[in-house]
Amino acid sequence: MKNIFLQWKSCFRNGGVTSFDVFDTVITRCAMSSFGIFAYMQEQLRSKYATVFPKHIVNNFQRIRIEAEGCARKRMSLYNKQEIKLIDIYQCLAYDNILSDEQIRILIDLETDIETIYSYPIPETISLIKYILSQDQRVIFISDMYLPTNVIRTMLVNADPLFANIPLYVSGEMNAKKSTGEIFKLVSRKEDIDYGHWVHIGDNIKSDVEVPRKLGIKTIHVDFASNDAIDRFLDAHFTNNTFAHLYGGCAKLAKLHNDSISYEIGARFGGPLLVGYAEWLLELSLRANMQEIYFVSRDGFVPKRMCDAIIKARGYKIRTKYIYGSRKAFTSKDVNQRELLEHYILQEIDINQNSIFVIDSFGVGKSIEELAKIIHKYSNIPVYSAHFKRTNYLFSDRYTTKCEFAKEIDVWDNIEIIASAPEGSCLGYYSETDGRVCPLINEKMTKKIVNFGYNEYIEGIDKFIEIYLKFNACSSFNSSSLDVLEEYITILNRFPTKNLTRFLLDFPEKNQGFMFKYIRKAEIKFKKAKFLLKRIEKQKLINLIFN
Repeated sequence: MKNIFLQWKSCFRNGGVTSFDVFDTVITRCAMSSFGIFAYMQEQLRSKYATVFPKHIVNNFQRIRIEAEGCARKRMSLYNKQEIKLIDIYQCLAYDNILSDEQIRILIDLETDIETIYSYPIPETISLIKYILSQDQRVIFISDMYLPTNVIRTMLVNADPLFANIPLYVSGEMNAKKSTGEIFKLVSRKEDIDYGHWVHIGDNIKSDVEVPRKLGIKTIHVDFASNDAIDRFLDAHFTNNTFAHLYGGCAKLAKLHNDSISYEIGARFGGPLLVGYAEWLLELSLRANMQEIYFVSRDGFVPKRMCDAIIKARGYKIRTKYIYGSRKAFTSKDVNQRELLEHYILQEIDINQNSIFVIDSFGVGKSIEELAKIIHKYSNIPVYSAHFKRTNYLFSDRYTTKCEFAKEIDVWDNIEIIASAPEGSCLGYYSETDGRVCPLINEKMTKKIVNFGYNEYIEGIDKFIEIYLKFNACSSFNSSSLDVLEEYITILNRFPTKNLTRFLLDFPEKNQGFMFKYIRKAEIKFKKAKFLLKRIEKQKLINLIFN
C-alpha cells in the first residue's frame, strides 16, 4: 500500500480525478486464467451439456473458443470497430458450428458466471481507492475488455460494495480503446476532466502508461498480478488442466497480501505442494468412516492445519489431533522414556474407536510402527498410517496398514521443511506433578525457526488454503492433482527460484555451513541436468533432433 499510495500522493498535488484500469489493477482473473476458464467450460459442457451441444464443441471447446476470439478480432475492421464484445466472439463461434441463439446464450452465461466467480480483489489497490473516496475525491474505472459492463460491475461490487456507483467505461461497449487513446478522450469529454488534473493507474505499460501520458495524463504503473517464469511454465504444461490453473491462480492471489520471502514460499509452494495431500487424507478418512485423525509432529503440522481448514469449510464430521513425537522419541531404548511414551500414547489417542489413522509426511514408517506396537498391547484396533512419500518399502506391515500419496514423485526430504511446524523437534517426554505426560521440545531450535520467519511461511499457506476454499476447488474440478504436484516438485528440485533456494538452504535445521550449501547447490544442478535429459527422452525429442 505504501508504495502506490506515495506515488498517488505525489501525482495528485493539484487535485482532480483518479482512474483505474480494472483487470489486474483493481480485480484480477488470475484465480483462473483465460486458458483455465475455457478448460473449465469444456469440463462443464462434458458433464452438464453433453446432449445440448455437438460433440465437436464439447470435446474441443477450449480451442474453439480461443480461435473464435481471434476470428472476431480479425473481423473488427469490417464493422469499423476498435474493440470486440463477448457476443461478437460467440457469433463467430455460432457461424462456424451452426449453433442456435439458445445455445449461444448458454455458453455466454456459463462464461460470464465463471468469470465472475473467479475474479478476486487486489487488496493494495482496493485500500487506495477507499482512501481516495474517503477524501471525497473522484474515482473512475476504465477497462479494455470484451465482457459486458454489467458483468464487470458485478465483479467490482463483489470486491467491495462501495464500487456500485463509480463510473465505469468498457472498451467493448464504448467502441473506444485505451491502447488508441480514444477511451481517454471520450471519458475526458463525458466526465469533464482536464488531462492535467487526471491520474491513471494500470498494469499495461503501453495502454495504461505511455498512451495516456502522451495526452498529458499523469500515470502510475502497477504489476501486482503479472505472470512470472513459474506461471508461464505451468501454463505451458497444463493448458487443459483446470486444477493447475487454479493452483497457480490461488498462489498468485495469496502472494498479493504480503511480500516477505517466507510468506511467498508458503503461498507459492507450501500451499500447492500439500493441499492435494490434505484432500487425499480427508477422502481416505471419509471413505473409511474414521472419527479422528492423528497428525504426528512436526511433519504433520501443515497437513493438519490444511485439513482443519477444509473440514471447517465443508462441514465434515472428522476430528483432528496433533500429537508430539519423533524418530528419536518413538524409538528410544531408555526404559523410563519408553514408559513415558506408552503413557503419552494412551493419554492422547482414543483406542476405543473403529480404527486409528496416524499421519506423517516423509520417512520409512518405523516411528508409527513403534506407536502401533504400543496401541496393540491394549487393543486389536486397526492402525492406518499415511505418508506423503515413503523412503523404504521393505518395512513390516504387521502393525500398520501403510498408505502413500505420491509414490513415484521425487520429493527429497524437502517435504520435511515444507510440511513442518514452527517449533523444534520432540526430544522425549516428561511427567507433570499431576501425572500428565508432556513432550520435551527443543526450545533452542524453536527460537531459531521462529526467528527464521517460519510463522510468516505458515501465514502464506493459510492464505493460499483460504483462497483455494473460497473457489471450492476440489469439488469443482476433475483434473489430476498428482500431475500438477509433479510439476511443482520439478520446480522445487530442479528449477528452484532464488528465494526458494535460500529458504530451503537457510532453514535452521538444514543450515550446516558452507560445505552443506555447496553440496546442495551442486546436487540441484545435477538433478536439473538429469531432468532435462529425461524430459528429452520421455518426449522422444531426441528422435526428432537426429532424424
